[in-house]
Amino acid sequence: MPDSMEVDAVGAELVLFAGSKGGAGKTLSSVLLSVGAYRRGRAPVHVQMTPPGTRALVAKLLRLPFTALEIVGSSNSISASAILAAAQSGLVVADLSTERLNLGMLDGPSTRIIFPVRPGNTEIEYLVYDLMDIYSVRLMPRAQETVVYVLPVGFEGADINSIDLARSLTSLGCTPSIVAQTRILPAVPMLSDDEIASLSSSESCRPLPGIIHAAASLYLSVFSKRLDAHAGAS
Repeated sequence: MPDSMEVDAVGAELVLFAGSKGGAGKTLSSVLLSVGAYRRGRAPVHVQMTPPGTRALVAKLLRLPFTALEIVGSSNSISASAILAAAQSGLVVADLSTERLNLGMLDGPSTRIIFPVRPGNTEIEYLVYDLMDIYSVRLMPRAQETVVYVLPVGFEGADINSIDLARSLTSLGCTPSIVAQTRILPAVPMLSDDEIASLSSSESCRPLPGIIHAAASLYLSVFSKRLDAHAGAS
C-alpha cells in the first residue's frame, strides 16, 4: 500500500534514465523511483527500452506495484511524446537503451534526465561525455524546460558526497559551468536482480526496509521543488 502521506498532485511528467555506459544502474534506479512514486500515492508507468532479441528485466518481475511496459528498439527511434502517448500516465519513468540521448526525448512537457553513475574513473569519464554532449549539442535550446541530474549508484563505503563527485567531474574534463547546472542527487545502493525482484507487491517477497527507504528518498530528491528551483537557478 502507498505510504500514509500527502499524495502528490502534478501534471504529466517524464523522467528519463539515460547514459552511454552499460551497467551504470539505469534499470535499478528507474525501478526504485517508480516504487518511490507508487508509495507517494502516484500511479507511475515504467517504460524500458530494449534491443531486439532481449527481454526487459522489469518484464520478468511479477506483481509490481506499478504498470511496466517494454518498447523494443533504439531510444533514438522514439520521442518523448510517443512514450507519453503509449504510457497514458501522469508520470512516466523511462529506462532508455545504452546510447546517446536524442533530441526527440526532450519534447516532453516536463522532463527530467537522470544519469546514473557507478564508482570509478571510467564510469565518470562516460558521464562527463554524456553531460558535455547533452549540454553543448542537444540540450541548450530547451535548457529552461529540462532538469539534469546525476545519480551516484553503489557508492557504499566510498563515502563520496556531491562535492567530491563534482570535483571528480571537473578533474576528468567536465566544464565548471556544466557541473554547476547539474544537480547531484543523494546516492542509492546497488541492488542485485533478486533484490530488485523483492520490490514486487508479493506478500511472500517483502523488500528490505533499506530498499524501501532508498526508493522513497530517491523520489523525494527528484521531485523536491527546492532542488528543482536550485538546479534551474544555477
